[in-house]
Amino acid sequence: MIEHTEGIVLHTIPYSESSVISHIYSKKFGVHSCIMSTVRTQRSKSAYFRPLSIITYSVYHTKQNLHRIKDIQFAYIASSIYDSVYKANMALFIGEFLHKLCIHTEANLDVYNFIAQYIQFLDTEDNSYTQSHIIFLIQLLQYWGISPHSEYSKGFYFDKQLGIFTEQYNSSCLSLQLSSVLHDFIESNTFASNIRCSRDEKHLIIEAIIDYYGIHTHSIGTLHTLNILKQIFSPQ
Repeated sequence: MIEHTEGIVLHTIPYSESSVISHIYSKKFGVHSCIMSTVRTQRSKSAYFRPLSIITYSVYHTKQNLHRIKDIQFAYIASSIYDSVYKANMALFIGEFLHKLCIHTEANLDVYNFIAQYIQFLDTEDNSYTQSHIIFLIQLLQYWGISPHSEYSKGFYFDKQLGIFTEQYNSSCLSLQLSSVLHDFIESNTFASNIRCSRDEKHLIIEAIIDYYGIHTHSIGTLHTLNILKQIFSPQ
């Protein structure tokens, strides 16, 4: 049966000499795996399968785990993401993160719209986007029902295991300084926020958020794009 839907490309791998298999978060089906032929021999088609591309497509949707794409076009044409080494690697990181987080996710229009909103912010913002992937990961927590309790006082530690700020330090807690920085990120209500923190603190906060997802969703695992992201945003 041919179905038509909009989707966000998360992760794509080569298949055979000319095809690709792409994991797509679709409006209609949630996450599903799709195959399309002649992509690797036609460079114009490969642009559709870059991380965080927003596409519309017709697909032969069956009870099998792999569905064949019939037709494809852009639902949103990014103007800057793939021309910027910084933005392109942020898209790669977010795509890999969502691919691992959403492996069994069903359709959820609120989640879809939130991801699409972030993609359009990343594409159109020229300056205040370098911390936006951190805020994206934190705001996404609410859709999984695992947002940490944000009650905070100076001198409190963030406990990753319990998802709370506490006076009692243990091995699952962040340091006082990192707990304070994390709280600032949690309280941010815009992707364009510019939280005062060092480069090393930013990297540690990202790692802490990924650990938090791992603890509370039992997914994520190793992200191969994380080290690339660190290198891109580190001074030479």
